Amino acid sequence: ADEARLSLMQGLVAAACKRVWDEHCKPSGTSAYLRAKQVPAYGLGCVDHAVLIAIDDERQRVDVFAGDEGMTWFDALPDPRPEHISFLQIQKGSVVVPLRDEAGQLWSLQVINGKGTKLFPKYSRKAGCFHVMSMTDMGIIAIGEGYATVDSCRQAMGWPMVMAVDSGNLPVVAAAVRRLCPDARLVVCGDDDTETAGNPGRTKAEQAAAEVGALVAFPALASGAEGDWNDLRVAEGLGAVV
Repeated sequence: ADEARLSLMQGLVAAACKRVWDEHCKPSGTSAYLRAKQVPAYGLGCVDHAVLIAIDDERQRVDVFAGDEGMTWFDALPDPRPEHISFLQIQKGSVVVPLRDEAGQLWSLQVINGKGTKLFPKYSRKAGCFHVMSMTDMGIIAIGEGYATVDSCRQAMGWPMVMAVDSGNLPVVAAAVRRLCPDARLVVCGDDDTETAGNPGRTKAEQAAAEVGALVAFPALASGAEGDWNDLRVAEGLGAVV
């Protein structure tokens, strides 16, 4: 019963995410996050008005509200908020990353606000989902974690790129890319989390590369600090990524 309920809610949230993507996201716009990371909006959605995804577990209902509709929903919300109700606010100026499975179905959205905070709707599926950037040349395909990291590598190398969201998702996404493109040379562009216990960025990148027969590369900042490929790009310029 729990699995059936989760499947139902995942489907409802996926439909709401598709509505947000189709109706409220534009291909370009202003974003403090993108400016700070020095990357463009490549296949992202830019939001120029407030959008709200409201999730009601008890009624098994997911709604999308925009602008003043969202304020009306908040005004009618009981205080304290019932545990069966949750929501995701997409603020003006946020960027939205569409996350699809290997069949191309959209399951979730990663919302990144101006401060760089990354959010997902409750129940949305992330495992095995990814964002594809420029799959025109199938000779080499690179896979990385976050959007800014992946786009920094795309700008520097000109490779088609796949964003896996985080280190834990790298192995399953790499396997999906290998199934989709069995003859491609794969490169995993890993994070180097030297100051994090177990260095998950390096560990999962090496695991993903080993499982699909890919090369793996890590950034080396002159400061010696931990970081990703976008940290290197911002600190030392795009040429340092090459």
